[in-house]
Amino acid sequence: FFLFSLIADCLYYIIMFSTKIEKSKKLKGIKIIEPSFAKDRRGNIFTFFDKKIQNRLLPKKYSFSHLKITNRKKNVLVGIHYDSKTWKLFGCLKGKIFHNVTCLDKQNNKDFLKSQSFILNGEKKIKFILIPPNYGNAFYCYKSSVIIYALSYKNSYVDANKQKTIFWKNDKLKIKWPCKKPYLSKRDKIVGLDHLKKIINL
Repeated sequence: FFLFSLIADCLYYIIMFSTKIEKSKKLKGIKIIEPSFAKDRRGNIFTFFDKKIQNRLLPKKYSFSHLKITNRKKNVLVGIHYDSKTWKLFGCLKGKIFHNVTCLDKQNNKDFLKSQSFILNGEKKIKFILIPPNYGNAFYCYKSSVIIYALSYKNSYVDANKQKTIFWKNDKLKIKWPCKKPYLSKRDKIVGLDHLKKIINL
């Protein structure tokens, strides 16, 4: 009985601390990560990423070297933002968000302008989304939320003033946002529409 119990405990922790990684069935390059975790009466602990997970997610010679955490209030919408060099591991640690990823890579003819949406809930089952370069990233906060990004890129970081922005409500993208009048930054209000026209040669 003791041996059986010991084996059962070992299997439990192997399962609990194994990170699940799935490829998106809608967009090439997008991956959904369900991190390893353990929970008891004190709370919970999970692995965001480690070297083994990183090697499963990123191309060779890439590594996560930049971590950002942001607090956003209820009814805030951020995006659509992207650049041509940054890989992002994106998730919600607290709160609840509607997350959208859109393919803006013109060389990817099959998925170009297609998008996929996720509900990321930091208060239930936590998961993260891997976003390749040239994919638009945007999210809407159902409630006050804490967002985490791990970034991977070559050479220098592409800051906000050098990123590209597309208007969140553009009809060409057909994103079914769960809001009508979100709170937007100045950047997300006034830019983006003309840039999308240039991409698709309208």
